[in-house]
Amino acid sequence: MFTIMAVLMTLVPPSSQMDEVRRIEREALSQRLAVKSWEVEIHSQTTILDGKPFDHSMEQTFVLFSDGLGQERMDETTLLNGIQSRTVNSHSKKGHIHYIDKDHNKGVKPPIAIVPSKEYNKLYDKKEFAPHKTWDPRILGMIPEGISNLRNYHLEDFVGANNREAFSLDTVEYNGTKCYLIKYKFKGGASAAEWISPDQGYGVVRVESRLGGEVATVRSIDNTLEKNALSGLWYPKTSIFRIATGGRVHHEEMIEVRKASFNQPIDQKVFTLNSISPEPGRAVSIIPGDPSQQREWDGKQIVLSQATPKHVRPSPRQSNTLLFAINGLVFIALGIFILTRKFRKN
Repeated sequence: MFTIMAVLMTLVPPSSQMDEVRRIEREALSQRLAVKSWEVEIHSQTTILDGKPFDHSMEQTFVLFSDGLGQERMDETTLLNGIQSRTVNSHSKKGHIHYIDKDHNKGVKPPIAIVPSKEYNKLYDKKEFAPHKTWDPRILGMIPEGISNLRNYHLEDFVGANNREAFSLDTVEYNGTKCYLIKYKFKGGASAAEWISPDQGYGVVRVESRLGGEVATVRSIDNTLEKNALSGLWYPKTSIFRIATGGRVHHEEMIEVRKASFNQPIDQKVFTLNSISPEPGRAVSIIPGDPSQQREWDGKQIVLSQATPKHVRPSPRQSNTLLFAINGLVFIALGIFILTRKFRKN
C-alpha cells in the first residue's frame, strides 16, 4: 500500500503536493500541541571531538514538571570532569526559585535566590529570554533548555517554516519505519529534509540540514518514537543530535527519556521551596530585598537568619537597654537646662 502511495506521489501536481506537505506537517505539529502538562526524566550525554584540549564528555539528568498553566520546574544534575552539581529552577505563580547545590569559595554554597513574580517579570519581560520555560513540547525531541544544541531546534524551525522553497515529497522506509520524506531549501542557502512517520502519530523520526558542497556541514537529529500508554501521545524516547563535517562526526548529543507522564495532574507542592529540600541553615536571598536582613531555610520555612547583624536585628533586652540609655540622656540634658536657667536668674 505504501509503495503504491509512493508511485502516486510522483504523479501529484506541484500545487496538490504542497497541500499534502502542509497537511502532513500540521499533523506533526498537532501531536506536540496536544501536550498540556508533563512530568519527565531525561538523561543526556554530550561528546565533543574537536581535538585536544577540547575533547570532553558531559552527562546531565533532568527531571521536569509543568502543569501547563505557567508553573514549571527543572531539576538538573550535571557531571563534568568528575564534579557533580545540582541546579533547580522552579517558576510558579508566587515567584521564581533558583537553587544551586555546588560548593563555591572554599565550601560556601551560594544562597537560594527567590524572585517574586512581579519582579521576575520585570527582569525577564523580553520573549527571547523566557527563562522559566524549562521544557517546551514544541522543541524537536522535547529537550530541556540545559542541552547545548538540541534546545535550539524547534519543530517550527523546520516543520511549517515560512522561509523554505523548492519542495519535494516522497514516501520511503527509514530504519524499518514508513515515512513521508519532505525535502526543501531554506532561502538562506541550506538544504533540509524531514522524515515523518504517519504510523507513529506523525512523529518526526529524523531531520537534517546541510550547508556547503563536497565538505558539507550536516546537522541531524534521529528520534526513536514511543507511545505513551495513558495519554496515547507519541514522543521521542531517544534523540541523537550530530554535527558532521566532510562525513566526520565531531559533536554528538544523546538524549534518553527514562520516565514520561503527559496530561496528568501534578501536585502543586512540586513548585515550592519545601519540595526542593535544601539543608537547614541554607542562606536565602530574596530579590529585591534589604541586603542587611539575612534569611535562611530552617527546614520548614524561610526565617530571619541568626547571622543578621545585631544593629539590624536587636534583641528585646538590647532594645530595652537602648531605651533606658536614651531616657537617661534626656533627663540629664533636662537637668542641665534647668540648672542653667536658675544660675542665670541668680
